Amino acid sequence: MVLGGCPVSYLLLCGQAALLLGNLLLLHCVSRSHSHNATAEPELTSAGAAHPEGYAGAPSWEYGDPQSPVILCSYLPDEFIECDDPVDHVGNATASQELGYGCLKFGGQAYSDVEHTSVQCRALDGIECASPRTFLRENKPCIKHCTGCCQRTRLAKLGRPRKRKKKGVHQSKRMRLLTEQSVN
Repeated sequence: MVLGGCPVSYLLLCGQAALLLGNLLLLHCVSRSHSHNATAEPELTSAGAAHPEGYAGAPSWEYGDPQSPVILCSYLPDEFIECDDPVDHVGNATASQELGYGCLKFGGQAYSDVEHTSVQCRALDGIECASPRTFLRENKPCIKHCTGCCQRTRLAKLGRPRKRKKKGVHQSKRMRLLTEQSVN
């Protein structure tokens, strides 16, 4: 079939070539705009672009787009953060109120007896997350971990006298059988 003096197959081929060139130009423009965003000045970056802050090797990111793959640092799991010990106010309620977090007392026999507070945490170096890198993590128990507790517990267990197993009926029967076999 001929349309306007040219076969239809030639027209289709030319149309495909035009579409291919259009796609190549579009991809080229998009890649240039993305590389431009990556090298832009920190003040001019949009949500999700890097800007220097704090630690070397631990970039901080702006958070503005909830669809962004970068999450807030405060949402990181415990494996990727480092937290300070709870602040001990030694019973000073005024200091606890001024700071807004911390413990008046530590420990307790039951879960309900133990106070819970917020602690200062920060994202580990090399973890990419949205600012701020330092934040408060809530609901941490007011307990102290002593370094020698485990050793003292082990020593206390070693110092206890061990209970000896009583010879049961089973063992005495076995002994009788062995002696009877040796006599025979």
